[in-house]
Amino acid sequence: MVIGLCGRMASGKSTALRIFAAHGLNVLDCDDVARETVAPGSECLAELTRAFGEDIIADDGSLDRKRLAKTVFPYPDRTALLNSITHRHIIARVLDTVREIPGDWVIAAPLMFESGFDAFCDETVCIIAPESDAVARTAGRFSAEDVRERLSRQLPEEYLISRCGHVLYNDGTVGQLEERIELLMRELGVGK
Repeated sequence: MVIGLCGRMASGKSTALRIFAAHGLNVLDCDDVARETVAPGSECLAELTRAFGEDIIADDGSLDRKRLAKTVFPYPDRTALLNSITHRHIIARVLDTVREIPGDWVIAAPLMFESGFDAFCDETVCIIAPESDAVARTAGRFSAEDVRERLSRQLPEEYLISRCGHVLYNDGTVGQLEERIELLMRELGVGK
């Protein structure tokens, strides 16, 4: 079974993955896969270079994310092209991994619906946390204003709840989240 896990910034996806893994499920974070996908020498990086130019490559041959952001994000058509390239490569790598390693999987896909990854999932789960918790979890890395601005650019919670088959509310302790995940796993018939 492939369970797609999505949620907004700092909703607790990484914590949920650790809990699922502790209960015997295979887990994968698409953010980690994305970093591997654009490694120097990768097909994805070559395709991005053809699309956006050599300026997006740092001196060491890696992707210069800041330069790419300046080149792409102000322009919706370029952002769409970037996403079409990267999402295709990320999904292919995730599906290869799932085929290679048997068992039940939980894939954290922050852009599950935007990328179309939900089409490859047997079940979809969103994790929902109060905005105040997201601000607290990212303190020291982002200002409260930055977090709110980033959240404003993400799909609203209502959308995720309406599209997902299951909802995990992360509005308490880690222990409470683990209890909710254990209930979900029993419902889905997965885990140990």
